[in-house]
Amino acid sequence: MSRIKLLLFVIIIINILNIIICDKIKSLDTLKDNIENDWKEFKEFREWKKWKDNTRNDKIIHKNFDNSFKHYKKHWNHKKLLTSDNDTILMARYVVNQANWSSIATISTRNDIKSYPFANVISISDGPLGDGSGIPYTYLTPLDFTSQDISKDYRATMMMTLAQGQWCKDKSMDPMDPRCARITLSGKVKKVLPGDGDYDVAKNAVFGRHPWLAKMPADHHFYFAKLKIGSIALLDAFGGPKYIDVKQYLAASNKIVSIDEINQVSRHAYQI
Repeated sequence: MSRIKLLLFVIIIINILNIIICDKIKSLDTLKDNIENDWKEFKEFREWKKWKDNTRNDKIIHKNFDNSFKHYKKHWNHKKLLTSDNDTILMARYVVNQANWSSIATISTRNDIKSYPFANVISISDGPLGDGSGIPYTYLTPLDFTSQDISKDYRATMMMTLAQGQWCKDKSMDPMDPRCARITLSGKVKKVLPGDGDYDVAKNAVFGRHPWLAKMPADHHFYFAKLKIGSIALLDAFGGPKYIDVKQYLAASNKIVSIDEINQVSRHAYQI
């Protein structure tokens, strides 16, 4: 009987030791995972800190926006890439004129994604359909993400595409199809205030396309704004984007051609 008791006692002790050892192993595994995660987070933080230090001159670029474009043009032979092709400029102006809205990318000021690129959608207009200026005007409120971002850093990029309407759909084109024309306008967003020479232009352009915006609450403090364009890239065919001279783009006739003429200009769009 005493041997049986002794055997049971040994079995109990062994089980207790197994439980203790298993718990210790699990604790060690958990500790190892925690250490690995902490190290990973530290490396990510170190990489972020390095990137942050390298971009500490953002304010200088912001203050010298126009000079920064000249700097880029100098170092990547921008002038050699610029096109003065009338059909290309015509298509660029057409895409902007047809757009009722645009995606806009800014540098975020939100605490959770500060300094990250941030995309939004805004209502725009460059004037009446068929008679636009090529300059996108919009109506913003300080309550919106975009307005908050540009109050700290006015650099922005707008993107418009013919996929917004029927042009690409009628030709069974996916929005990513290069022949479904899209344009990116990069520059700085500037307020258009009462008394400015183009204040009435901005007002008529925006409210002409988006009359409901004229009824926004006064306590939302909406204001007109425009993009001062510094760079233009158009993709409307296979072979990569075409870079357009801003002066030639703005100097083009305000009278936008008909859809039939655009189809003729873009006859490559029907070819695979």
